[in-house]
Amino acid sequence: MKKILLIASLLLSLAGWSQQKKDWKEHREFYELVQLILHPAEYGDLNSVKDSAYLLVEKSIAWQSSPVPSRYKKTEQIRNGLKELTALCKELQEAVMQKKDDETISLLAIKTHNKFHAVTGRYML
Repeated sequence: MKKILLIASLLLSLAGWSQQKKDWKEHREFYELVQLILHPAEYGDLNSVKDSAYLLVEKSIAWQSSPVPSRYKKTEQIRNGLKELTALCKELQEAVMQKKDDETISLLAIKTHNKFHAVTGRYML
């Protein structure tokens, strides 16, 4: 019985946490690109990164420029993290434009993805 209550409360808290994140439009839009562009790169498919890195730059700038919703308490950390995320997105786009080797592009895609999760996981909880 305790396990059922624990699982139910965990699911409810995750649903609430997920709903909070949906409320920040620019976060949601960037997250959608992460799924479409950066996740395939983790498995060696760099086509979406090479075709769409510029979108990551556009959406990271939009996210960085948007106001941090008041429910997030770590505003300074979020701002700094978004600044670093935007810099990584620009570095990734530059590597693509310069036709750097796949290993370089892959490593930058992974760094960008990890920074995204650092911002959303560490600062937005």
